[in-house]
Amino acid sequence: MLKQFIFLFLISFVAVLANSADHTTLQSILTPVQKNDGWQVGSVLKKGFDQEAITALAQSLQNREFTNVHAVLIERDGKLVYEQYLSGSDQSWGTPIGDIDYDGSQQHDLRSISKSVTALLLGIALASDFETALKRPVLDYIVHQKSKTSSGIEKVTLRQVLTMSAGFDWNEMTVPYSDSENDEIQLYYTRDPIGYVLSKPLRDKPDERWYYNGGMTMLVGAAILQISGKPFLDFAVEALFKPLGIEDYTWHRPSAWWSSDMMPAVASGLRLLPRDLAKIGSLMINKGKWQGKQIVPEEWVELSSQRYRNDMQPWGGGIYGYGLHWWQGEFQLDGETIAAATGVGYGGQRLFTVADKQLSVTVLAGNYGTSSTAIIWQSEQIFRRVLDAFQP
Repeated sequence: MLKQFIFLFLISFVAVLANSADHTTLQSILTPVQKNDGWQVGSVLKKGFDQEAITALAQSLQNREFTNVHAVLIERDGKLVYEQYLSGSDQSWGTPIGDIDYDGSQQHDLRSISKSVTALLLGIALASDFETALKRPVLDYIVHQKSKTSSGIEKVTLRQVLTMSAGFDWNEMTVPYSDSENDEIQLYYTRDPIGYVLSKPLRDKPDERWYYNGGMTMLVGAAILQISGKPFLDFAVEALFKPLGIEDYTWHRPSAWWSSDMMPAVASGLRLLPRDLAKIGSLMINKGKWQGKQIVPEEWVELSSQRYRNDMQPWGGGIYGYGLHWWQGEFQLDGETIAAATGVGYGGQRLFTVADKQLSVTVLAGNYGTSSTAIIWQSEQIFRRVLDAFQP
């Protein structure tokens, strides 16, 4: 009886999808199409997922039970096993671009997942002896800006910058990004963004409390510039994008204010294809490797996946702590706590990675500016639905 129900359910769902505006089929969602992009593909039904539960998730997405979601992708055991695209309104780094019928061929904002990518680039640049590096003052890596710093910043370590616990006086959590008083917005309207960050006084003692601060990512970017000796984007392409086969990308920079030799907006400006973002997730669950090649040092991935801060309420939503520019989530699955190192971006962008389950889930959306708690956390609800369907 149950098998008959599932069969009828699948048939009806195929009919719904066949008549939808998104031009997708159940088969292509549950078994992605093989392309020449480096991904090996497989069927989600052969990778430890319950057929009824994962199909119900696909239908819920197709029926718009989740607001303005654009893409959901799942990697399991080194293969892309689920890929669903939808249409919806979107932006390109704050500029509305209308309704987009997503099919995987369009770039999408990552917003603050850019921070997590930037942190991986730092690990590549440092190459080794990470514990020593994390204990050193961040100004050791930004020597050319030392004269512009406020008192006490010489004691701030690289670890404190990466864990958002450096103590800078910064206004990003109490006013929206649409408000010119937001420090990250002001950062984009200054000629010297690194100097702007370093000129801020310390409000708290380093390590005293967590506070979200996009300026810290600018300091990470400046450190990458000094360590690598190369323009930031050149290094990103050489060290990360090219080895991953990422060719279609945009990394925005406020060109009206920043000079042409300035790094891009490393805290929020990156746009990638959905499958290429999923490759970043693959690095996190495969100890820094892609197709067997070490791209990010394994030790750096391990350090990035640790929880260093727990004092994130209400921003953590009772789910997250914070690592080295990666959010550290805890989710429940049949009484087991699932630890997920997560890239989190404004508007619903998420990159959930669970190394010990060889599972990565990419969610892209366009929910910018919403005050609805349900919508703000709906990407986590999608991830929970994936976990509910997961039966390895």
